Parts: sequence; structure tokens; C-alpha cells
Amino acid sequence: MSGTGPNLRHLSGIAAIAAEGTLSAAAAHINLSQPALTQGLARIEGALGTPLFRRTADGMVPTEAGHLYLARLERGFGFLRRAARGFARPHVWRTLGAGQLRAVIAAVDHGGFRPAAVALGRQVSTISRTCREVERIAGIPLFEQTSQGLRPTRQAESVARHARLALREFEQAEHDVTDREGRFGGRLDIGCLPLAQTALLPEALCRFGTEFPGIAPRVTDGLYRALAQDLLRGALDLIVGALRTDDLPEGLRQEALFDDPLWVVARPGHPLEGRRGVDTAQLSRFAWVAPRAGAPARTHFTRLQDRLTAPAGLPRPIETGAPSVMTQLLVRSDRLTLISAAQVRSDIAAGRLVRIDADLPPGTRPIGVTSRADWAPSVPQQRFVALLREVVAETRG
Repeated sequence: MSGTGPNLRHLSGIAAIAAEGTLSAAAAHINLSQPALTQGLARIEGALGTPLFRRTADGMVPTEAGHLYLARLERGFGFLRRAARGFARPHVWRTLGAGQLRAVIAAVDHGGFRPAAVALGRQVSTISRTCREVERIAGIPLFEQTSQGLRPTRQAESVARHARLALREFEQAEHDVTDREGRFGGRLDIGCLPLAQTALLPEALCRFGTEFPGIAPRVTDGLYRALAQDLLRGALDLIVGALRTDDLPEGLRQEALFDDPLWVVARPGHPLEGRRGVDTAQLSRFAWVAPRAGAPARTHFTRLQDRLTAPAGLPRPIETGAPSVMTQLLVRSDRLTLISAAQVRSDIAAGRLVRIDADLPPGTRPIGVTSRADWAPSVPQQRFVALLREVVAETRG
């Protein structure tokens, strides 16, 4: 289970060199031979193409690249310390290897040793043995047998989450150094909520691709709750879309980019098209398409529905969070919906939908970026967020 990337022992050695000032003292500090540490440092510096330390008469001093690299290492080791908080011996995190961490992460993510082995391309016995060894080192159970099969404990889920964050920091350490020299790399994993699919995200991604052709962004759409969990465990870097005003999960932060009004929308040729100041009595005559439960617009929709008096026999609202389903329901019937203006502006401009001039209670949705509170974005990731701001300024200025 060696995995890819630098050896964690060597990374610990690099941090020790900065703290101790010499190779010999650092090697003794982490209980590694000096030749092994020297070789590990040379391998990492060779891969980076630049030295991390200056050799002086007084010892080894970090270069500018070294300071960047060490800052990421410290963040990664901080996550590993948090992963080990529940261990019987918290300090044993120093003895864990990257392959052991990846095995636990896969077993937690996939719900057992067998699916983890498939995901990693390993033998089941290898995954099982590796995870049980981590349990032995930690001194606590990480997986328990239930009537439904093997299940990770809550402690295992915490270990996997923080281990994944640590490995991403160690990976980013290399990119921080190469970014400094204009050789940009790394990841950009984006969670996309419905509004961003049609309005904000595509333009920002096109501009990002022009500036950073060596980075391949990955976009994941889905429900907010699932995307937020992926964000907290480090599988995503940020979420673009509607912000939460009263149920933001702990550990996340938000940046508002703009406030988006809500519109009543229907098909072209709808009986209410072209009327001015449509009131609740007129709105009550038609069936609706409801925003998905839990979506920010749903609260406003519920308030609006409370003001309407539907006649007997009127079909109940159809709930959906799929933009394509919503559009087809509207164009095939006289149904109405309450939706973000930004989400349907292009459909209205193209003549696929029309806005109904309805008398609505005040209501807007804040749209922006959600990230982990402890996120330290790379240079390209910072630039992507700046591009989102630029697109907003240009389209809504």
C-alpha cells in the first residue's frame, strides 16, 4: 500500500530539518538514518526542480520555495493530529504511512474492505490487513461488524476525513512550489447547484481554462447536503450556487456574490402572459411546479402558496430540483413556478419561457461561494473565485 507521492516519513524529515537546522539533528529527531533522510530530501527537491533549503555554515535554511512547501506540510500534519485525537495514543499518527491512510479512506468511503479493494485495485486481504494494522496502531476499533455487514465507526469517519485533507495538503505542497515558477497545476473540484449550471459557472470556467490550461477542473452537481459533506471531507474545494441563511453546516463559510430575485415563470402563450400586476386570485387558478424541499426558494414558495386559494380539483404542485424537468413541465402545461431569475434568464431571452408580472412578497436568494472555513486555496483556486466575482460584476453591473 505504498501509494503515490512523497513518503510521509520524508515529509516529517523536511519539517524536522527546518526546526532543527541540520540533517543530522533532524534524522535523530524522527528516528531515521541521515543517509535515508538525505536521499529522501534529494528525491523531493529533484521532483520539484528547485532546492527547499540553502546549505550554510550555520546549517540548513529554508529557501522561498521551502517556506511555501513547509507551510503546506504544517497544515497537513495539523489535519493528521486532528485525525488522531481519539486514538489511545494520539502521537502515533507519526508512524502512519500514506498507503495506510488511503486504505482507511477507501474502506470508509465505500463501506467495507471488499469495495475498497475494488476501488484501489488491491486484494481484499491487503486492504483488510492494512486497516486492521491502523486499528492496532490507533488502539481503538475503526470498523465493526453489524447485521448489515462491516461498518466504519464514527471515529473511522473522522480519521478518513482528516486523512484525506492531510493528503491533499501534501499534494498541494508540490503545486505551491511549481505555481511560484508559473508551472501551475493541482486540482479544482467544484460542487455546482442548479443556478450556477446555467448562469455563473460556465463563463468562469471558460476564462479559467484559458488562464490555466494545465488544470482540468471537475464539476459535480447534486443536492446541497451531499455536496456540503463532500466539501467538509475534502472531496470538493468549493460550492457555487445559492447560499444557506439559517442551516449552514458547521465548518463551512460563505461569500455572497449577489442577491438574486425570484420570478414567477410560465410557458410562452400562458393565459397570464402580458398581464400587469397579476394578483393572488389570478395565480390561484393555476397548478404549480414546486422547488425541491430544502432548496432556498422553497421557503418563499411556501409563503406564496399560503396566500393562494386553489379551486377544488386543481392538481397539486409537482416538486422537482431538476431544471430540465421543470422546464418541460412548464412548456407542456399551464403550470407556474417560482424560480431564481438568474436560473431562467437565458431561457426567457431565448423565448423558451416567459416571466409573469406577479405581485409577490419581497424575496431574494443570496448567491455565492461556499468553502471550508479552514480552506487555504492555491493560486489557481484563488483566481477562479476572482473570476466568479468578475463575471458577476460584468453581468450584473
